[in-house]
Amino acid sequence: GDPQAGATLRDLERTNHFLMRLGYGDTAEWFRMHALLREHLIGKLEREQPARLLDLRRQAAALAHRRGMVFEAMELSLDARDWSEVVRELDDQREALYQRGEWGTLAGWIDRLPREILDREADLAITRARLAAKFSRSQECLARLDEVERQPLDPEQKVRVQLYRGIAHRGMGRLADAIAACRRARILAREHLDDGHPLYAEIDLEEGTALGRSGQLEGAQQRFSEAAVAFDRLGDHHRAAEAHNGLGSALYEIGRLAEAMSEYTAAQRRWRLLAEPQAQVATMNNMGNVQHMLGELETARDTYSSVLERAAQIGQQRYASYGREGLATVERDLGRLEAATTLYTIAIHEAQEVDDTPLILGATYGLAMCYRERGELARARTLLDHGLRSAEQSGALLYQARFRIGIGATLLAQGEAQEAIVMLEAGVAAADESGARREQAAGRLLLGAACYHGRRRAQVAEHLERVQEITEELGYDQFLIAEARQIADVVEHAAARRVAGDYYRRMAERLRRPDLEEVAVSSGALRIRAEAFGTPRVMVDGRAIPDLEWRSERAKELLFFLLQNRRPLRKEEIAVGLWPDITPQQLNSTFHTTLYRLRRAVHPQVVVQSAGGYQVNPDFDVWYDAAEFEEVARAAERSEPWSEEWLEGLARAVGLYRGPFGAGLGSEWVEEARERYKDMYLTSMVALAQAALKRGDAAEAVRMAQSVIDVDPLNEDATFRLMEAHARRQDLDQAARAYRRLSDALRADLGTRPSPRLRALYDRVLSGEALDDPDAPPNLRSRGPVK
Repeated sequence: GDPQAGATLRDLERTNHFLMRLGYGDTAEWFRMHALLREHLIGKLEREQPARLLDLRRQAAALAHRRGMVFEAMELSLDARDWSEVVRELDDQREALYQRGEWGTLAGWIDRLPREILDREADLAITRARLAAKFSRSQECLARLDEVERQPLDPEQKVRVQLYRGIAHRGMGRLADAIAACRRARILAREHLDDGHPLYAEIDLEEGTALGRSGQLEGAQQRFSEAAVAFDRLGDHHRAAEAHNGLGSALYEIGRLAEAMSEYTAAQRRWRLLAEPQAQVATMNNMGNVQHMLGELETARDTYSSVLERAAQIGQQRYASYGREGLATVERDLGRLEAATTLYTIAIHEAQEVDDTPLILGATYGLAMCYRERGELARARTLLDHGLRSAEQSGALLYQARFRIGIGATLLAQGEAQEAIVMLEAGVAAADESGARREQAAGRLLLGAACYHGRRRAQVAEHLERVQEITEELGYDQFLIAEARQIADVVEHAAARRVAGDYYRRMAERLRRPDLEEVAVSSGALRIRAEAFGTPRVMVDGRAIPDLEWRSERAKELLFFLLQNRRPLRKEEIAVGLWPDITPQQLNSTFHTTLYRLRRAVHPQVVVQSAGGYQVNPDFDVWYDAAEFEEVARAAERSEPWSEEWLEGLARAVGLYRGPFGAGLGSEWVEEARERYKDMYLTSMVALAQAALKRGDAAEAVRMAQSVIDVDPLNEDATFRLMEAHARRQDLDQAARAYRRLSDALRADLGTRPSPRLRALYDRVLSGEALDDPDAPPNLRSRGPVK
């Protein structure tokens, strides 16, 4: 209340007495103390006037709340131990925070409440359990719900407990338990809630998801359809988009592709409205699945490639993995089994890292079929048996059908027709129960072949005619080509005898097309794929070399060192990079031992001598991600800034960067390359964020800039773009928060403050002033080759 307080603060700031003005001009009223002074004063208050400190924090929280600074208000209320205000604010904000994806923030705030508060605030305890399920901590979710049920609960809370139990069970792969929990929630809702209550739609959405995962497609379709109608009526666009996307997936698995595409399109419209790039990528991948099944292979390939690029831009490896699986399936349909095998293997590896069971099952099935078509039947059978056990454990009926059909196909290829018939009949029965029309057709096609070779000729025409009936109902049969290629003799037999009219004659003609023949590889052209970004890994003809076969990390590192230098190297040059402290007496033995291990793991001729040095065999077909990254980055440097070629080059470079170069390797040459590539990657990401701003996609710019800051918290360019993007979304609180985080980090780590350019932007954010267009692109030029 002191009228001279403002003048006193300005005077202290001018004389550099531990104050910093957060705005410029005589009307500025906000100042920040130096962190050291702030900590000193807070410590003094805590020791001498603890009650006064709590009161000041409550006042500051109220002031922050009035200014719309939700985050700061909550933090101050928590520090003030003003639990009633914290609970009130959480009740107001928790659903909005959840829908915005700020799950970590919400969970952190709830976790700071005393246990006795949480014990009597059932809504918050239930929300915290829901968050545990979102974090894939299903056991924790169930334990928290057990604790909640010890409290008195109102009817709506009881329904939510059962609903979130269903989500937790689904996360653990216990699909039958998930469906049962959703149905208990529905029974409780019918007993206690009005017919139009929003919880019915939430139950429909979750039960539809569980039913779809379990392969009960008709039930999933019904639940998703009801959820979509309800959420559209309620104006909940986010959940409506989820429901339309789920409905599209159920229709896709049933085989009704036109309707599936319509639902995916409806979902995509809502995702764009909500500026949800992650969800847009997921739905785009689903659209690619439809295109593939319709036989539009080039269109599907383009869609899956776009999924990979977009997923890389927003840092979502899970969606990139789905795109990779889609590309693999296209390659398999075209008979390009080496490429398909490589893509499936990578997708499985990535899916295991994020524990995505449906993707693991789908890619495992595809890889097994590639092995079967290549004649590697033992490897195929091992994968199929493992996949069937996993599908049975999770209750995934659709995948049980697929794996049984796959095992039947493998038995047929091994000449065991009678055993194949038994397994295929079980697979078709599971497909019939699931309602999966494509699996019904594929299973019956193979059953026809098994009966043909098993001397049950009377049943051959019956099964093959039923295949034609199913595909006529579906309106497409592209999905049968890969299987038909393996039983070409049966297809020719059916064509000659005009089984199902001209259907098999037309199929036989398609099988003879040259674009369905596998691309031949010359006997000497060994295919090597070396990936240095992220965890280093090497694949030979589609097979990943396990760590055990390298015998030592140095053997793997030697290969990458040779690839990185791209010229013949003498032993002494290699020693500088790999063994800088080794003695001349030790070098010869150490080098040749390591070289022997490398050749044994990859190929006896993978490293050859040339011009007095050692290099990777130039006759081998070698793809190296770091070399590709360099080439793409240099091409982008030569392009006109903001051109389509420039943006595509940056996106490709970003897509190649799967993580830090040589993760797990600690040699000096690796660390130097790691820093350089990281700088190039971060600069490209900032440029793409800037490009997103120029085309008006502020949400994508936020995500890309934030991904840079997650790696480099002191990156001023990324903070500038993040602030700009938040401001363009009219979220000035988030823009100011981004600046303050950088300012605090710079002060703590470097003892400095943000640049004048960034401070000027902060002033404009505080004043609400309109922002100019993004300025010139950053310098993308590299700093010379890495050695």
